[in-house]
Amino acid sequence: MDGSPPELPVKVPGAAVLGPTPSSIHYTVKLPSPGWGSQKVVVQIPTTRRFERVPARIPVFLIKEAEGRIVQRHGNTVDVSIRGLRVSTDLPLKAGERVRVFYPEALLGIFRVVWAIPWRSEAGLEVVS
Repeated sequence: MDGSPPELPVKVPGAAVLGPTPSSIHYTVKLPSPGWGSQKVVVQIPTTRRFERVPARIPVFLIKEAEGRIVQRHGNTVDVSIRGLRVSTDLPLKAGERVRVFYPEALLGIFRVVWAIPWRSEAGLEVVS
C-alpha cells in the first residue's frame, strides 16, 4: 500500500466498527493504520425481512379470544409492511395467537402473532386474512 486509506467500502483487516449512527446503516469505522483515522462508511446490513417496513403510527383496536372470553385493547402500529405490522399494545399477546385488528371501526384484518415482547408491549403480526 502507498500509505493512503483504502477506498471504502472494502474489507479492511483489523478495522473496528465503533458504532452505528442514527440511520443504522452508516457506521464510523476506525481503520487499522494510525494515520488513516476514522471514516464513515455505508454498510449493507443483511436482513431476513421479505418486505420493507414503513414507520407508521396508526391507532388500532385489537380483539382476541382467550380462555373462552373476548379480550380487547387499544394500541398503535409502530411500522407496517405488505405482509404485517408491528403494534404497541397492553393486550397480552403470545406467538401463534390470532387477533383481529380494527382501524378505526372497520376490520383491517386477521393476524397471527409472530413474536411478542411483553416488557415492551410490542408484537409482530402477520396477515392471515
